[in-house]
Amino acid sequence: MLICKAASILTDKDSQSAGVSLPAGSTENAQNLVQRKNAALKRLRELQAANPATRLNPDQISWAPPGETIVVNQTQWADFETSLGMVNNQRGPVWYLLEAVTRFKALSISLEATALLIQDALVNRDEPNALPIWDNYIGRFGDLIEPLDNHLFDPDDIASGTNMARQFVQDIGIGVSLDKQETIVGALQKTQLTPGLMNRGGTLDPGNIQQPNLLSTKVTLRRLFDYNADPQGGDNILLNSGPFLQAWELTYKAATALAEFEAEARDMADAFRLQYLPLDANEDEIWHPITEPYPVGRFRRQSIGYDGYWFSKYEGRTRPAGGDEELGERWGESVTNKNLNLAVSNMIASYLDQMDGLIKGLLPMLMNLFADIALKAHAMAAKSSWRSKNWPLLNMPGLDTSLDLLERYPEWSEGRYETG
Repeated sequence: MLICKAASILTDKDSQSAGVSLPAGSTENAQNLVQRKNAALKRLRELQAANPATRLNPDQISWAPPGETIVVNQTQWADFETSLGMVNNQRGPVWYLLEAVTRFKALSISLEATALLIQDALVNRDEPNALPIWDNYIGRFGDLIEPLDNHLFDPDDIASGTNMARQFVQDIGIGVSLDKQETIVGALQKTQLTPGLMNRGGTLDPGNIQQPNLLSTKVTLRRLFDYNADPQGGDNILLNSGPFLQAWELTYKAATALAEFEAEARDMADAFRLQYLPLDANEDEIWHPITEPYPVGRFRRQSIGYDGYWFSKYEGRTRPAGGDEELGERWGESVTNKNLNLAVSNMIASYLDQMDGLIKGLLPMLMNLFADIALKAHAMAAKSSWRSKNWPLLNMPGLDTSLDLLERYPEWSEGRYETG
């Protein structure tokens, strides 16, 4: 991958998410943390820019089919919105889709920042190969989430005309030919210009509001189905399933790839955690990573509602560790103080818990919500003009999204939909 994220994004307001409350600490630690992270990111980007062939270019992504078009009337669309709870401030699947996206963006930044802190702590302890090992895992994680959340995408730089890619290549002074530098610039620019689904302007862009509202859910639903009302004020609405299928497919592919990544990264990180866990540590001081699986079938959203489902199953285990200053106050001193090995061990446990929350919590929640929206959309399509038998069900080899399954409100677990 070309980047993990630009150094500037580490102070972005998106990273200042609501996480667990943290003990007060040194402001100097927080400031030093930002400096260390910026230096680590610059080093990582130098390595990645020098070898652009290691990443997946946007052109190589296997997009979902272009989708099929149906025609519905205003009443049918209004009934579709109502079936998704988009009335009277209810919190239905589209509301929680945006909530999960916002949590995903915050947690992905927190995960990456925590990994950089761990890397710095291990390097400061002269741990052999800590630098390349964590560079590899940080870069691969960024690769896998890029179609959903591209940390390099910066519409403000694009709008202002700043050629960040060319300036970056010139700044790091790569000792290669001008032709290769131009290749690197082109690859960086393509990444900078390509938003992930969750970035500004993407299909799942949650906007800058604190939490979803009726307007944001309506806008998102129209984006997902390429809503086109009759410009002459008629009753017909053209809908296309393409954006919805693209979002569902890319989430499915990210969930599948990240599950494989998580198994490998967990073994690597847990080995470091146990290595730095003092033998004389008190049990109540040790942060044990969560290992319990998310239960399938215990909480049924069709019975307890989406509020109950989210808070019973996912909310508590998907919280980010915090923003830059919070992370600095919690872990900053442990990075440089070699006597604080327990804190380093606990920091790695926090990384494992955050990875668990994003990969085994938020991505499955998103997959569940796509299934529920597809079920309601299919019911609307059955009453429409230009009917399509399987609209808008995702057709992927080995993936069961049959109507019979969706009607039982399945849950995503271990790479497939299950009903418990």
